[in-house]
Amino acid sequence: MSTNRLEAFTDAVISIVMTLLVLELSRPTDGSAIHLFEMRFEFMVYLLSFITLAIYWSNHHHIFQITHRISGRVLWYNITLLLFLSLIPFSTTWVDGNITDLAPEMFYGCNMLAADVIWLLMTRGLIAENGPNSSIAQALAGSHKSLLSIGAITLGLLLGIFVPVAVLISCIISLLPWIMPDRRIEGMVKQLNQAETQIESSPAIQKAERIVQVAQDIPYDEAALDPVLTQPVSEVPEAPGVSEAALDPVLMQPVPKALDISEMRDAAEAPDAALAHQEDQPPKGTARRSRAEKTHTSSPAPGRPGTSPPRASKSRTTRRKDNS
Repeated sequence: MSTNRLEAFTDAVISIVMTLLVLELSRPTDGSAIHLFEMRFEFMVYLLSFITLAIYWSNHHHIFQITHRISGRVLWYNITLLLFLSLIPFSTTWVDGNITDLAPEMFYGCNMLAADVIWLLMTRGLIAENGPNSSIAQALAGSHKSLLSIGAITLGLLLGIFVPVAVLISCIISLLPWIMPDRRIEGMVKQLNQAETQIESSPAIQKAERIVQVAQDIPYDEAALDPVLTQPVSEVPEAPGVSEAALDPVLMQPVPKALDISEMRDAAEAPDAALAHQEDQPPKGTARRSRAEKTHTSSPAPGRPGTSPPRASKSRTTRRKDNS
C-alpha cells in the first residue's frame, strides 16, 4: 500500500504534540527576570523534548521518501510510535518541576526508551516489506543508531536508580547520533529528485504538457457541434418506422403451429414406408416387356428361330426343264 496517508497522519500528530508541548509551559508569576531564571530546568526539559520530536519527524520523513511499500505491521508500529510520542508533553510537564525525583525521571526515560524500541522495529519491518535489495535496506545497512540510543537510555535508567538526573543526561546523549540525518539516505533522496527532474524535463513530457495546454486553450463552440448531439434526449427525433410491405414476405409469414410428437414421428416414417412399397412393386415398363416376350414366344414370326422352315422354291434350271 502507499505511504502518503501514513506520512500525512504522522505529520499531523507530531505537529499537534509539539503544540501541546509549548502549551504546558507555565507562565512567570511576575515580570522579574529572577522568576524566569528559576524556570531554567523547565525550559531545558522542554527544549530536550522538542528536539526529540523534531528528530523523529525528520528521520521519519527521510525514511519514507525512499520507501515504496508498507504493510499492516508497519502501520501498527507507526501508530504505537505516535502513542509514545504523544505522551512526551505529559512526561515533560511532570519531570520539569521534579527534576531530582526518581519517579518522574524514570517515567520520562521509559517513555523515550519505548519510542526508540518501536522505531527500531518499524525500520526492520520496512526492510522486510521492501526487500533486502531495496533503497531503504541499502540506506540502513550497517546502521546502529537505534541500538546506541537504546543502550544509552537503558544505562541511564540503571544509573538513575542512584542518581535520578542521569536519566536526562542519557536521553541527551542518545540524541547526538540522530541530530544529522544519515548521509546515505540524503544521497538516495537526492538521486530520486534528480531522476524525477530529468523525467519532467524530457522532450516527450514537455511536448505532452504543451499539447494539453493547447487543447485547453481551444475555444468551445457549441454551434459547431452536431445539432442532434446537442439536443436534449426528449427532443431527439425518433428513427423512421419500417414498412411491412418492404419486408420479405417469407419472413412476414406466421410461424406454423408446433406439431405433436406423434405427428412428427409419422411424418418422419412416411418416406421410409413409401420407399419400401416401391421396392416391392416392379416398374410399369418392366411388366409390359415381360408380357410382350411371352406373346412373342407363343406365336413366333416366320423366318425367325423356332418357326417352321418355308417351302423351297424351284430354281430357274428346273423351271426351264419343265417348260421344255
